[in-house]
Amino acid sequence: MIEEIIALLGGRVAEELTLDDISTGASNDLDRATKIAKAMVTRFGMSEKLGARTFGDANNEVFIGRDYGHTADYSEDTAAQIDDEIKAIVDSCHEKCRDLLSGNLDKLNAVANLLLEREKIEADEFEIVFNGGTVPPRKPKAKVHEEPKVQMVNGRMIIPAEIKPDNTSKANAETALEDTKDTKDTKDTKDTKDTENTKKV
Repeated sequence: MIEEIIALLGGRVAEELTLDDISTGASNDLDRATKIAKAMVTRFGMSEKLGARTFGDANNEVFIGRDYGHTADYSEDTAAQIDDEIKAIVDSCHEKCRDLLSGNLDKLNAVANLLLEREKIEADEFEIVFNGGTVPPRKPKAKVHEEPKVQMVNGRMIIPAEIKPDNTSKANAETALEDTKDTKDTKDTKDTKDTENTKKV
């Protein structure tokens, strides 16, 4: 759990080391780190100062009317000690995180520059940067090539410019045209027969 808190504090510490100011971007990470530290003290008995016991209700949900007038199962002095222990854990993790990033500031800057360039990086790219290597340029995604097709529009054959006027293309175009003519002739013949049958009736 200590390692998790250290990792969560990485964003804030990175801002402290590289920027003149800090932003609100790490607020969610700080909230999660604080909750983990609080759970270590109040739920898991991981405080040497307070001993192996729990404090408060593990169910932190608030219901209307339930918590009004609720009395904690520990004194105000103990509450102050809990706050001190939580702060001590977070501060200790903050210092460890600062030492780690300070000792690898060149890698931190390299990763930041790569993120500025690519917005997202893959795990293998991160490992290359972390080990001091140079990340190769990404290969462009292959485009799906679609073969141009001969189209018939209002009985006219439209041949795309991409199709070379070789014998094969001509044969394909002529076949497509013949198929269209056959379909049209068949339809005209059927319409004529239907008309004649109607007249006889």
